[in-house]
Amino acid sequence: MGKKQEGTSARKSEAATSSTTQSKVNTSAPTTPTAVTSASSNQSKTGVSSVPAPANKVHTMLYRYVYRLSKAARGYVKKSLPLIVPSVVLMLLGFKQLPSSIPLLNFAREHQVASPIIGAVLVLLFVVAMIIPFFPMPGPKDENDGSQGSTGWPIRPWVIATAMSTTSSVISSILLLIVLIRPAWCPSTLCLTPAPAPLIYGPHDANLEVNFTAIQSPAYVLTKNPAQYSLRSNNLPTSNDRTSIGAVLTDVRKTSSPYIVALTIHNLRSKGYTMIIEEVALVVKQTPSTPLPLNVLAQPPSLLYQNQSGNLYNVGYQGQRVNAALPATYVHLPGGYVQLRPIETDSLYLQVTPRLVTAIDLRFSVRITYRIANEARRYSFTPPYVFEVVFAKVWNWHPYHLQDGRLVKS
Repeated sequence: MGKKQEGTSARKSEAATSSTTQSKVNTSAPTTPTAVTSASSNQSKTGVSSVPAPANKVHTMLYRYVYRLSKAARGYVKKSLPLIVPSVVLMLLGFKQLPSSIPLLNFAREHQVASPIIGAVLVLLFVVAMIIPFFPMPGPKDENDGSQGSTGWPIRPWVIATAMSTTSSVISSILLLIVLIRPAWCPSTLCLTPAPAPLIYGPHDANLEVNFTAIQSPAYVLTKNPAQYSLRSNNLPTSNDRTSIGAVLTDVRKTSSPYIVALTIHNLRSKGYTMIIEEVALVVKQTPSTPLPLNVLAQPPSLLYQNQSGNLYNVGYQGQRVNAALPATYVHLPGGYVQLRPIETDSLYLQVTPRLVTAIDLRFSVRITYRIANEARRYSFTPPYVFEVVFAKVWNWHPYHLQDGRLVKS
């Protein structure tokens, strides 16, 4: 009995021991997932930190090459300056001739739009290349690995944005200057051709141009001995010479033709409102004594301006004194006005009718008063033409005519 009890107690103690051991094993089992989780976490951290390493290394190597190229370019510029500057100075002083052919200028002429843009980009790249060597030089650690200690590109995103905006600003400024300056080589697609300026040939003010056309007179005064005139010498008075002196008989009821000064008026404004000719006046300049005897070349005019479609004005002269201004009447429409559109040209004829008792020599100019349709201000312009006409009597009238190239008395 004692042995059975001892055996039973031994089996109970073994069972207790095994249960205790099993409980210890079960108690330690939950720690295994935590360890696995920790390990996987460490592996994931290691994997995340190792992913940027190749990119950082590429950036560092690229920066290294760019830095070396920029530094080499800067060194080349430093070495070339002592050679370039003296050559430029010698060219400016005239001791050295300029090259006969410059390829860059030829390229600029052939590519008139692209060359300024390309030039601006090249200048910007040159400036950037000169600035990069001032940045920190990549160290040995940066060249071998891509660890967190690597500096990589020292340029921040805002620097890139600033460079891009500066480039666009420089290019747009260059294009704006080209459009404003309008150089001769600028193409019409970029520099629009402005409206052509009006051609000016004669006396003018800011708005009106007045040109001499011709003189219509029944006769012309011979200021020299009639024997000195000939067709070969080409010194006969003519209607297209404004210095020719007209001659008109005053004691004859009807002459072959009146004395008329023909002018051309031109509105110089290229746009805007019309120009209104409000007044045409004869201004007396001088009244010298009448020549004695009065030799004249009686030559009927080939063209009668009073029959033309131009604007005919008539003024009567009654012997007014010097500086007197005599308004003329618009024959076609008394009280009306001649109007000129922008850049329009028209004819103006001033007929001088004598209303005299005695003979007189008259020197006069023509004054034109006008205004712009939308302005109240009146402008007056007197072209520097001085015309002369002699109103004579029959007793002092000695006519000549042309025969066989010489003047003979009629």
